[in-house]
Amino acid sequence: MADLWVLAFLVRGVIVSAGDTMTLTECEQRARVMPPEATRAVCINAQQPMCRVYLNDHPLTREHSAWCRQRALRNKGRSNG
Repeated sequence: MADLWVLAFLVRGVIVSAGDTMTLTECEQRARVMPPEATRAVCINAQQPMCRVYLNDHPLTREHSAWCRQRALRNKGRSNG
């Protein structure tokens, strides 16, 4: 089964989510059409909330985001095969 993600963003230190789950690809696509003031957008894995893909390329989050993307690709491969 593919990982399910929730689109979220930070507003004054509080995480606000979009509410529905989706694939990581869809989450990233939805984030691209968000207004510029929502630059702190992140895709959070619904099954493992500590796995987050940060959508701004900040050096502190780049490695963590890469690990979560790799994990999502591995799980996608398992669900297809």
